Amino acid sequence: MASKTNDGADSSVVLTPFFDGNDFEYWKIRMRTYLKAEGLWTIVANGYEEPEDDGELSVAEMKNLEAKRRQDAKALSKIQMGVSRAFFAKIATCETAKQAWESLEAEVYGDEKVRTINLQTLRRVFQNLKMIESEKIDEYCTRVMNIVNEMRNHGDEISDQQVVEKILISATEKYEYIVAITEETKDLSKLSIKELVGSFRAHEKRRFFRENQPKETAFQSRTNENSQNFSKNQQKKKYNPKKKQDHDGSTKKVEEKGEKSTSLFCKICKNTNHNAEKCWHKGKPQCNFCKKFGHIEKDCRHKQREQANFCEGKEEEKEENLFYASQSDASAKSNNGMLIVVAPII
Repeated sequence: MASKTNDGADSSVVLTPFFDGNDFEYWKIRMRTYLKAEGLWTIVANGYEEPEDDGELSVAEMKNLEAKRRQDAKALSKIQMGVSRAFFAKIATCETAKQAWESLEAEVYGDEKVRTINLQTLRRVFQNLKMIESEKIDEYCTRVMNIVNEMRNHGDEISDQQVVEKILISATEKYEYIVAITEETKDLSKLSIKELVGSFRAHEKRRFFRENQPKETAFQSRTNENSQNFSKNQQKKKYNPKKKQDHDGSTKKVEEKGEKSTSLFCKICKNTNHNAEKCWHKGKPQCNFCKKFGHIEKDCRHKQREQANFCEGKEEEKEENLFYASQSDASAKSNNGMLIVVAPII
């Protein structure tokens, strides 16, 4: 958004940050930057001294005082426009921008006693901070810096070195390598938080690349294997055996000798659709009588059945021979009166 000044030049219009009661730290940082950009932060932070009697001031001192009054009034106006109606009522009686700023801090942070208690709580939270195993370094550093900023806003002068040491101590084991290198090769009193986070981030990227490289290779291998299997299946589908013409013109499919694939042949069951390693009958006994797997010849039911049938046939034949012999004996006695012994034919 842009507007034109009195001299016709374009200037950017920056909206005043607005505080509605939520996230005071966020508004405070933005408002401080905004006031610095307007050249008003010095008067807000330090204020100015109002003389008891301005009649004794010189002309130059009076001009300087009037300039500070205007600057302070401008800063106070910015602060008043940057808060909601509820918070405006709390700073309505403030005469200077410094008073309004400190009044807002006291309203949010509490009085000195309350601020001391809150600071102790923040210090305890900072001390117990630990990185979660699934957390990335950027996420963890954001949590740390949020606590650090609150501590500083409550008056704690925590240094960057303390923050760096906290991150190094509380990092998870997967960053142990970079922690050891940093502690041995870097001067922690001069190492900035930004440099430390950059080192952790680089280590994080290398670790991610190493962990995902084998997965990608395995995926490519499976893809190539599937494509090869698909090509073999397509070739089998396209296989067309030669045809032989009959005398009546009809065609019959005939496989030439040696045309059948011998890449798969089972030495156990003699089939050509698998090899011996994948044979269902591997390790099973084979019957010498019926040639089936799963039993031996002495336990073969087919052999026992045939033997039983053979024995039944012998018994029937023996009974027929005995009957024939008895009939012949009787007829011989009746015709010649002599006894004729006829041996059965076996």
